[in-house]
Amino acid sequence: MEKKVIVVLLFGLFCVSCAQDEAVAPPTEYPPAPPEEDEPITVMENKSEKKLSETIMTILEHYKQDDPLGIPGAPIPDPMPIPDMKKSFSMARLNMKNVQLYGLKKFRIEHVLADVTEMKVEATLSIDVLTVHGNYTLNTLFSKAAGPFTVKMGKVKVTAIASMEVEVNGTLEAQEMDMDIKFESIDMDFQGLGFFANMFQGIMNSVGSFVFDSIKPFVLAEANTNMRKDINKEIKKFPKKFPNSISPFDQLVCEVRNQVRAKGFDPYLVPDYNNSVGIFDVGLTHTWLYGLSSFHRTRDIKFEFKNKTVHIFLEVGTGAIKGTSNWEVSLVAGMIAKDGKVSFTVDYIRVS
Repeated sequence: MEKKVIVVLLFGLFCVSCAQDEAVAPPTEYPPAPPEEDEPITVMENKSEKKLSETIMTILEHYKQDDPLGIPGAPIPDPMPIPDMKKSFSMARLNMKNVQLYGLKKFRIEHVLADVTEMKVEATLSIDVLTVHGNYTLNTLFSKAAGPFTVKMGKVKVTAIASMEVEVNGTLEAQEMDMDIKFESIDMDFQGLGFFANMFQGIMNSVGSFVFDSIKPFVLAEANTNMRKDINKEIKKFPKKFPNSISPFDQLVCEVRNQVRAKGFDPYLVPDYNNSVGIFDVGLTHTWLYGLSSFHRTRDIKFEFKNKTVHIFLEVGTGAIKGTSNWEVSLVAGMIAKDGKVSFTVDYIRVS
């Protein structure tokens, strides 16, 4: 129990320190002001120590509770805005706007396992309830219903596995992070259905799965980015350097991988696609690609000088690239439609 509290305390300090660093950082166009001449450095150190001790006491007091939720001061977006969603049913079309997700901060740390040999960290979090609020519009050929809606998902489990690699300067850095989220129950409340109430009962299961599948990529993308950034920020403070034997070209590939993640291209949200084929309208929405930053050198690099020309032979490949998308085929301005969800995997891509 004591070891678990220590691990949680360290994890909490990492998150809180990231939030405090971001909160007190001065604008980039202004250099930080130097300390006043009449304020000794020891006074500043005492203030820093006091701030750290207060943070430790806050976290300790928090975890003295019988059932602590979240981490005090952790930079987690709650509520989280979700882009507009739409889905077609037989003779009906559902649109959702102004969607907000609540409850991300109220998590419990169930399990944390660090494998130094495999350079991996596994974690499991649980959330009692995630709540989605927004406004909906349900259209058919003959009438329309609109109003607020609420979707509650119970007993949510989040699993994460992060891999570490040694960088050029000998520091560790989180590279790949696989995450998944599941739930056990779901309750929905769509107000103002009126005439559509009976019809809505028949499609309720489809609506619940659709809402969950739609918010899942955005939640995982946000968590993936923030967690990797926070982990790497704290790892760089670790004084220990690790040996590496990375070639100059592999160093360049590693830097490009980091830039791909930093610019938000992994996971990558593909722009929606819509096209007309005869009397049919075809659309792909919420298309996500995962693994675009997994490229690496697959063969030795060779240089050849021939006929006053330098030739370079190299081969770069990727790991498995996965993707998901919502598809829809419709006619009569979307009133008659068929839709679904597609998942695909490309084992690897190689470019020579």
